[in-house]
Amino acid sequence: LAPALIQIIPKYQKWQPALMALMFFSINGMWSSISTTLTNSFAAVGKIKINLKLMAMWTTLTWVLTPLLIWKYGYNGVAIASALVATSSIVPMIIIKRLMPVKLLENILPALFSSALMGFCLYGLSFILRPSSFVLISIPVGVILYFILIFALTGKKLINEFHSIKQLTI
Repeated sequence: LAPALIQIIPKYQKWQPALMALMFFSINGMWSSISTTLTNSFAAVGKIKINLKLMAMWTTLTWVLTPLLIWKYGYNGVAIASALVATSSIVPMIIIKRLMPVKLLENILPALFSSALMGFCLYGLSFILRPSSFVLISIPVGVILYFILIFALTGKKLINEFHSIKQLTI
């Protein structure tokens, strides 16, 4: 959506150089959604030392990679470093698999597949529609497509999750 918004709103042209950084920070968001859940799991089962070691690893990687990549790529280097550090979230995935029986792929793959297919479809739409139409159409199409895909892949499990959330809020 960001490139289309930049095209249709002249005032947003100044954000053009930040699109690459936005892409890398989006990668960071994807990984952090997984690592945050896992580090919370370590804390919940009393494995605080693992969290401390992971935080030290991420801090060190940030301190080493960020200056190097800023020097090489400027501001985009910050975003690239952030994405690389976030990619190291594979480490807590490996650790948690060794500690307890967790079905990580079973829980991650449906959302990953649904997001990827939605992104692919919206990318295709961006070639067919004008930027102004794309912005208006892609948001509802993306939401509907994602929920259809996630429901097709998880079905009963998704409904059970909604019921458990509903019970917590009542």
